[in-house]
Amino acid sequence: IEENRQEYGINKISKKGADNVGKRLVRSFFNLFNIILIVLSVISLIIDVILPLHNSVKGKANYATMIIILTMVLLSSIIHFVQEQKSASSANKLIEIIETTCLVERNGILKEIPMDEIVVGDIVHLAA
Repeated sequence: IEENRQEYGINKISKKGADNVGKRLVRSFFNLFNIILIVLSVISLIIDVILPLHNSVKGKANYATMIIILTMVLLSSIIHFVQEQKSASSANKLIEIIETTCLVERNGILKEIPMDEIVVGDIVHLAA
């Protein structure tokens, strides 16, 4: 067992592209709901601010709708980010608590061992 572990290395599963704070922050601001709100904010900017300023009859620009929509985007993004941070933290704590094991046959004897202790030559028994 030790020879196999030294020759082939440990059986450690590495995570590719792990989720981090930066990715969660970007995902919080750029989701479908926020994109729709940003489009509505741009439409409001054009209709309520730009057109009245460039109209032949000088109207007064109304920033209220655009400010309200952008505030909704900011608040929903912050709430989404905080909730995702909490769930990621809970998931990481759960992963630390739980140890994944498997049933292997080693030298004719069935044993339940942690996943990282599997070595080349172990016969792994699979079950649903």
